[in-house]
Amino acid sequence: MELLQNAQVIVWDEFPSNNRNIFENVYQIMNNFVGKVVICMGDFRQIAPVIANGIRQQIVNASIISSSLWSKFTILHLTINMRLIQNNTNIEKQRQYGELLIAIGEGKQNLDVEMLSWDKQSGEQLYIIHNLPFMHTEEEAINFIYPNGIINPEHATQRAFLAITNKVVDEWNTKIQALNQNEAISLFSKDNLCEVDDPHGILKNMLTRDVLHQFNNNSSPPHELILKVGDICIITKNIAKRQGLANNARVIILNIQQYCIRVIQSLFYNIFSL
Repeated sequence: MELLQNAQVIVWDEFPSNNRNIFENVYQIMNNFVGKVVICMGDFRQIAPVIANGIRQQIVNASIISSSLWSKFTILHLTINMRLIQNNTNIEKQRQYGELLIAIGEGKQNLDVEMLSWDKQSGEQLYIIHNLPFMHTEEEAINFIYPNGIINPEHATQRAFLAITNKVVDEWNTKIQALNQNEAISLFSKDNLCEVDDPHGILKNMLTRDVLHQFNNNSSPPHELILKVGDICIITKNIAKRQGLANNARVIILNIQQYCIRVIQSLFYNIFSL
């Protein structure tokens, strides 16, 4: 907070995805940003504020556009496509892709995208994207990453599935891992409840081993982690950034021990111990 109070310029990225209550609270705490320059960046054609199980009306109401403070903003539009300037290859395809995204975001149609339906109440839109390869079955999707069921890590590290929930991610991981014929090794979390302000032992009695073993949400790994030599994994924290072992780096498992996992980064062929 002290840093914000002393700042003269505040840059707020991905602004449209934030609930308007966040900005309104900061605006009040920061004395209406008197004497400060606030630059908010983002694209309203992308992700709207997330309201758990919310209907369209609630989502729209959470947007900064619905705030009384929205009239105080000066809107400036970016007009130069930096992707085309920085990319000397496939410029025409990049341009077509950019126009396709804008058409979808604005609910328009062009040669590459055709809107089939638009539910005005829910906001749901259904599009056909022309000239885009697609798959009908799970077998076709798995074959896209592992052609003919052959495990080729170097080929697989260049492709991936995008899933919308952790549950779907686990389902796909189980199916893909089944193709790996190496032995499955289970790694278990340590049953240890950190010290907390719990003088009457209420939390300690609630968080039994059974509860801890079933706990699996976005911020923590599962109690039982099943790995195989040859599996492709993604690093979820920065361990050695200079060596390329950083967040979102893909690695191939070479060896699994009780307290150490040996991996190789597919792009640079560096071997690490985790």
